[in-house]
Amino acid sequence: MKNIPKKKVILYIIGILILLFLGKIYTSTGFLKQNDLDKKDSEVWEFKDEIIVGAEAFTIEGTSGTCWALYHGYTSTPPVYKELAIAINNEFNDTVIVPRLKGHGMLPSNLLKHNIDEWYKEMEDIDCQYIVGSSTFAGLTLKYAAEHDPEAIILLGTYIKAPHILGSPFFIKIAHSLGSYSYKNTVGTIDDPEGQKVHIATWGFPLKSVVDYHENYLPNILANTKNIKAKTLMIHATHDTVASLKEAKALYNTIPSEKQFIETKGNHLILRDYDKEKAIEAILSFRES
Repeated sequence: MKNIPKKKVILYIIGILILLFLGKIYTSTGFLKQNDLDKKDSEVWEFKDEIIVGAEAFTIEGTSGTCWALYHGYTSTPPVYKELAIAINNEFNDTVIVPRLKGHGMLPSNLLKHNIDEWYKEMEDIDCQYIVGSSTFAGLTLKYAAEHDPEAIILLGTYIKAPHILGSPFFIKIAHSLGSYSYKNTVGTIDDPEGQKVHIATWGFPLKSVVDYHENYLPNILANTKNIKAKTLMIHATHDTVASLKEAKALYNTIPSEKQFIETKGNHLILRDYDKEKAIEAILSFRES
């Protein structure tokens, strides 16, 4: 039996890798099935006035004169902040505002009707001393702090880039070009099963705004951290599979203001995971200081 030429072996391996990659893209994104973006969410959630029941915005009024604005992450919803908002109000009698950003908490196709410009404008329309942002909206909170100088910011699972190659901007852009969305394996990146049970977010995950974030926002955000004067608290999960801990620490080192970095157990959605009490206590202590 003749030996197969080395060149052919390499071509076979490359072909298999391409097929595996396309198979992964087909099973986890909208490749060849762009019309299915809303399919799973329409089957899983109950809706009222086109909004997932339980995903509504909320405000807890206080009389201290201090207010907080809490911004959920991309595809997430306001209830992720419920326990934190109640704790802040109970402890300090501060007003806590938790908006539902446009298109969120609805069928995921609604996210394609809006963009980061609109969401950032929503952030600018609320004037509070304390700003909390999660994931990509932690990034936008940094932008807000550099431009508007709030008293303090809290950043949860700050998304600069993923800790693995398939979550790199390059592969996200390829996946976006092949299909307009991906499907999450779980409703939220949470290790605690109890947190998974109560979390409300869309399963469909349009990639358009993630590409926009990397290309048109992140370079400006990273370049302007030197202008941040607000006290800064960063909380990041040690085993975050969405947002790189290493990149978050590198960013933290560029912030010139008074700051603190805390690591927690669990995954990306810190306030739904094992160390949520530790995170809430850290935020309350940060306010006291």
